[in-house]
Amino acid sequence: MLTFDLQRVREKALSTDVVGYEVEDLQGTIGKVDGTTEGLVPSFISVDLVWSLPGKRATRRVILPAAVIERIDHGARKVYVDRRHKEIMNAPRSLKSQTDTDDGYLNELRRHYGPGGAGYRAPRDAWTEEFGRVFVGDRIDAAALRDKERPVSERARLSEHSVRTLLVAAGIWAGGFVVLTFLVGGFSSNVDVAVWKIVAVIAFAFLFETMDSSSGMGFGTALSPLLLVLGFAPLQVVPGLLAAEAATGLAAGLMHNEFRNIELSWRPLNQATKTVLAIAAIGGLGAIVAQVLTYYAFTLSETFVRTYIGIVVVVMAAIILTISSRGERMPYRPRRVLVFAAVAGANKGIGAGGYGPVITLGGVLSGVFEKTSVALATMAEGVASALGTITFLVLVALGTEVDWRLLPWLWAGALPAAVISPYVVRVMPSRVWRYVVPVYAVAVAAILFVDTFGG
Repeated sequence: MLTFDLQRVREKALSTDVVGYEVEDLQGTIGKVDGTTEGLVPSFISVDLVWSLPGKRATRRVILPAAVIERIDHGARKVYVDRRHKEIMNAPRSLKSQTDTDDGYLNELRRHYGPGGAGYRAPRDAWTEEFGRVFVGDRIDAAALRDKERPVSERARLSEHSVRTLLVAAGIWAGGFVVLTFLVGGFSSNVDVAVWKIVAVIAFAFLFETMDSSSGMGFGTALSPLLLVLGFAPLQVVPGLLAAEAATGLAAGLMHNEFRNIELSWRPLNQATKTVLAIAAIGGLGAIVAQVLTYYAFTLSETFVRTYIGIVVVVMAAIILTISSRGERMPYRPRRVLVFAAVAGANKGIGAGGYGPVITLGGVLSGVFEKTSVALATMAEGVASALGTITFLVLVALGTEVDWRLLPWLWAGALPAAVISPYVVRVMPSRVWRYVVPVYAVAVAAILFVDTFGG
């Protein structure tokens, strides 16, 4: 005789007002509740789902026994199911339209989800559930994987919330430019700079931030030598770029979240948010350790360090291109990202860049979906750059002179790109990013080599 936890069933059967609630299994959101079925045997409750899964796109009715429903969160309007995508997709399907009156079908479902069935999963105790929530969690790229299966026309459609967010971003951009311009000394402080140089800075900032927010790398590495060629001093370039990267990285990260390239949750913290914070923390620690060792234990020539980083990026990109050309993917091992975060932090600490490329490529090599790898790198670098900007502000408070002249122009060009690019990432097919990310990484490494050995 098949047995279910009837106490769990009775508790859930009381909560039937769940129409419109999202349904989430162990791997992410799978649809919404269309309706509930009444009058079933006591050990059963069923819901209708509008179905959307990675690898399959279908709209159909699926009956779930109450025993597989883990809990119902009325505050979040979510129903949590203790099964995986495959276990639910492989459940028996009824040939009748009225499945709630099909006794034979309900018996098949009992056998499928009951002990010994293909869809059976032993009930988890509270400690196991909490351990999994804290230390395992869902895939950090679950939102992007779900979105991948939607047609381009659907991904391109903007929701009302996204439109409002874009309008707010436009207001912040305009107001921020005015405020920054006057904070750094007003328009009169720029009279000694040719207009074409200002236009060039804005254009280059837009171009390279578009690539950075789309591929997770390249803004500082590519733009820094160009600004030096335009005649700006290093003490103008470094703080300006760092502050701009902080603003655009955080803005792009939030927009990646808005467009579901990554799904961040702060209350409670989900796996993606924890990963971003861990990458930023480990990267920051790696930078501090590298700085201490570089300045107090041993000295590395800048040429050696930049060459090392360029080689690392090229090798990682080559591996990804090889795997992509075979139509394969790396197995999902998200903890590897933290190792790459330490390497990226060390790169940043010894002063040669390479943070974004290593994080992005490291994410792909850890089996994380390319779009989510870009979002992780973008937001983590935004956090790291924000900490660097705070350091410069402390130096200013201590009496050190810092020239922020470039910041308003970088803001004017880079912020719109940081807002728009995550939308482009969402809309473009995933196979494009399989090649865009590693190819652009090689281009960034080439810029690094030219800047190092070109003269």
